[in-house]
Amino acid sequence: MATKDLGRVAVKPRGTWDGEIQYAARDFVYNPTDGCGYLAKSPSVNVRPDTDSTKWEIAVRAGDAGKSAIKPKVVYTNADVAIASMAWDRVHLFPEMPSLTFTLATIPDDGEEHQAVIIFDTPADLENFSLVPDSRILWSSGVSPSGGLAPSTRYEIIINSSSMLGNYAEAALPDIQGEEEE
Repeated sequence: MATKDLGRVAVKPRGTWDGEIQYAARDFVYNPTDGCGYLAKSPSVNVRPDTDSTKWEIAVRAGDAGKSAIKPKVVYTNADVAIASMAWDRVHLFPEMPSLTFTLATIPDDGEEHQAVIIFDTPADLENFSLVPDSRILWSSGVSPSGGLAPSTRYEIIINSSSMLGNYAEAALPDIQGEEEE
């Protein structure tokens, strides 16, 4: 299938598609029927994304064997500074906080590749900030969880279950709290 460059598109995440919701152009939904993400081309109600290409444009394809490429998010508060057994196949979102200590859950024994994404904001004053990641994570070349972080910056750490290799980078993402769902 040919790819289509959608260019710069402002989208509104709307969660899992629901036949009761009125969708507008540029709404983005996850379709559990096929595990893909879709962008609305025009307004619709009760038009399942995988059934009408005049109303919906596929934006994110499902992974192998229909496994979704879209990861549900878990939103934490600034009081959640020590998290044990964080779930795989999730995006874990943390607001600015004084420190962050985390461990990952046991890797599922299903022969599949799993991924955990941790997104956090550093405070303006890094003097007392500490990041203490799961000790099982092997950091990619030149990356250290204890140094090199900038103040008032959003970071994204991606960990793959097969290698436990972690990498972090500055992330240009929307507000962690996101828009309220309607």
